[in-house]
Amino acid sequence: MEVFTFDILVEFYIKNVTKNEIHSISMNLFVPSNLHIIEQPPVISLLPNENKKVRSCIKFSTTCNCFLFGQVNYANNKGHFSSLNISGFYVDLLVKL
Repeated sequence: MEVFTFDILVEFYIKNVTKNEIHSISMNLFVPSNLHIIEQPPVISLLPNENKKVRSCIKFSTTCNCFLFGQVNYANNKGHFSSLNISGFYVDLLVKL
């Protein structure tokens, strides 16, 4: 028996639509126990009207039907931290062994 493992690359585009710079933007993804995050998105800052692409790499080794969800945390211009929820998105992974 051979065990295969695969990677999923998840890309997010984040845009600052405010007139202020936003600091310490981090993203946390929550995945089921049979998936493992092997690359976390980096912490970034955005100037007004700037956008950036961030990515996360997730490893899986079994068939999986699940929802991935998470949170975006950031510091506002007064240094207070806030967060936004990422509503779940459905993932249907079929592995033919």
